[in-house]
Amino acid sequence: MNNFNNPNSRMKSMASKVEIRISCKNLPSFDALSKSDPKIFIFLEKQIYSGHDVTSTWELIDSTERIKNCDCPVFTKPFLIDYYFETIQKLRFVVFDMDSDSNEWSKNDYIGFTEKSLGDLISSSKDHVYTCNLSKDVPSGLKISNSKAKSFSGNSQIFIRIEEVINSPYNFNFDVTGTNLDKMVKK
Repeated sequence: MNNFNNPNSRMKSMASKVEIRISCKNLPSFDALSKSDPKIFIFLEKQIYSGHDVTSTWELIDSTERIKNCDCPVFTKPFLIDYYFETIQKLRFVVFDMDSDSNEWSKNDYIGFTEKSLGDLISSSKDHVYTCNLSKDVPSGLKISNSKAKSFSGNSQIFIRIEEVINSPYNFNFDVTGTNLDKMVKK
């Protein structure tokens, strides 16, 4: 059967899986005795069409882990996203100082955000990393205070590493052995 006539096959050939990893630099310290405890929430814009009207909503798709007492976090959790060619997929990255164990935004301090399309992240990146300053404004649809973010005189940056994931039909198994290895000395 010709794959071109199969719509599922066409969509797969017009999509690619990308991996996103995030880090930040120069985050503000809103706490008196410690640095920020940053966590990033990632949203995907959904557009609903009704006649000539378009309504946009932002759907939370995932979040990073929280890193305690760090103003230059490197988040370890990767995010896999399907990138559909010729489709605008807007992403929003919202950074909070998570002083509370609760994910309720009102109980934590807003730091900033950025919005970019997945295509822009890919095409505007240098060596697979897109860099920009975080906006201190409140993104549309979120009901939060940005008074602490506005009081920060510095510029916080976000680094979004984005790479295409290549699937391989091969699996590799390794057996590793060692002899006469130096002993690790505990201090």
